[in-house]
Amino acid sequence: MKKYLYLLGFFSLFWSIQSCAQKKKPLIDPEPVESSQISISSLNKSQIQALDRLGRVWGFLKYHHPMVGEGKYDWDQELFRILTNYLVASTPQEQEKYLLDWIETLGEIPPCTSCAASSPEAVQRAHHDWINTSLSYEPLKQKLIEIYHNRYQGKHYYVTTNKGNGAVEFIHEKMYRETPYPDAATRLLALYRYWNNIQYFYPYKHLTDQSWDSILVSYIPKFIDASDELAYELVVLQLMAETNDSHAMIKAGNDQILKQKGQYYASFRGAFIEDQFIMVDDYQPQFTSSIGIQKGDRITRINGKYVEDMVKELTPYYPASNKGSYLRNLAMDLLRSNQSTMNITFESNGKSMELTIPLYPKDQLDYYTWYKTNPLDKGYHVMENNLGYISIAALKEKDILRLKKDLISTKGIIIDLRNYPNLRLPEELASYFVNDKVPYAKFSFPNVQHPGEFLVSAKNILRKQKVTYTGKVVVLVNEVTQSAAEFLAMALKVGPQTVIMGNQTAGADGNVISMILPGGIESWVSGLGVYYPDGRETQRIGIVPDIEVKPTRKGIQANRDEVLEAAIAYLK
Repeated sequence: MKKYLYLLGFFSLFWSIQSCAQKKKPLIDPEPVESSQISISSLNKSQIQALDRLGRVWGFLKYHHPMVGEGKYDWDQELFRILTNYLVASTPQEQEKYLLDWIETLGEIPPCTSCAASSPEAVQRAHHDWINTSLSYEPLKQKLIEIYHNRYQGKHYYVTTNKGNGAVEFIHEKMYRETPYPDAATRLLALYRYWNNIQYFYPYKHLTDQSWDSILVSYIPKFIDASDELAYELVVLQLMAETNDSHAMIKAGNDQILKQKGQYYASFRGAFIEDQFIMVDDYQPQFTSSIGIQKGDRITRINGKYVEDMVKELTPYYPASNKGSYLRNLAMDLLRSNQSTMNITFESNGKSMELTIPLYPKDQLDYYTWYKTNPLDKGYHVMENNLGYISIAALKEKDILRLKKDLISTKGIIIDLRNYPNLRLPEELASYFVNDKVPYAKFSFPNVQHPGEFLVSAKNILRKQKVTYTGKVVVLVNEVTQSAAEFLAMALKVGPQTVIMGNQTAGADGNVISMILPGGIESWVSGLGVYYPDGRETQRIGIVPDIEVKPTRKGIQANRDEVLEAAIAYLK
């Protein structure tokens, strides 16, 4: 690819930019470009606002313009190609006129005969208020409105939907894997890509703490100023946390974050119980027994820092739908370091004590994350007092037919969802507990022909089977109950004898979708909206227990499972 290097002087006191402007090339580039060779630094307010406008227009065109939808342009390279000249323009009107001239070069906008307004059945509708609030050049605004009314309706080059569940899939996105720390313009591309994907295809954009409309402009300087690979990974993670979604995470490409968290772990597990960081279990009892800390002891400081201060400081780096899922995730990292020892202060039997504890590589520990599993656990069994117990984490599909026969005469059944299901089809189990045809959930899914619109599926139905359980059922949930576990809880809830017991679940239901970002980053976020049949949402709220029961510090000290005990007492 031919390159032309332009040396640009300072056009403001705090602004510098160096660019390699490129000619247009065919979309399939035999030599993928790993760097834009554009650097940006020291943005002032007007430049940030200019980049905000550019990101909105670039993303709108990516998912609406017919020529882009057909795959006529490498849309990343188009951003790099115009960025320098766009920023050189001295006023917003000149910048917007430049954008209009650029759009005119993309090709004709053929009339669309099937581009309808948002469906009255949609649970979310496409909104483009930003065209009027963010832009001032009237011809550009009219052009974008024209494109919206004649948006692409064919098989899109950059976005499609999963044929099985209707969730969106982003395709043909370059990962720039060979450059873990991308240059400034490519980092800007990462922000534009993620922000627009959430803008048009995230089912819960309306539930974020901060208006998603305000996020783009606030993160432009953060992405530009990210000074190294770690800083870049962290700002990507912060951006993901703005979705307020427990599904949001960096699935791959976060090597520096993992290094920062550390490779050594305590031999015991901490969790937040009654808003206190409590030692709750051992990964390796023989290591912990000689330390002097016991179950139920409260850890107050780690390496001199108060735990409550750490809880506040680390919030931006742990995407979560609610407080419970945030504390669940944070607890897994607090007792972790790059050093082989850690200083802790803890309270035990009313006394404050300080210890330097040894830390171990993960492969030396029976390490688990949200919950403990035992490969020898059975999927179900009959407890004392003729009560059935089902562990969803251990239950296999082949167990379902047997348990329907083996548990039919029990006085009650406890279904433990404080874990993650080992089942692919929740209906097979949940239908055992209904005596009629009953709806239990419905989904919203994106309309890629109308970006920003989410339509609603038919209701998911449970149907009565030949064998129906008529006794009482208690479903145990907590902050670990997430995604498929929450969906199963919804299905079980409709049983006429079922109660939900425990505490608020993670509030991240529905399938996850993957987004590829420059620097070799793969991210996840929720892709389908999940609702009760009456339209109530589960995102962030989770599955609300009928009977709230939470573990206590005293219960941990006594090695009791208080939630299970409450379920047994209820059934007895």
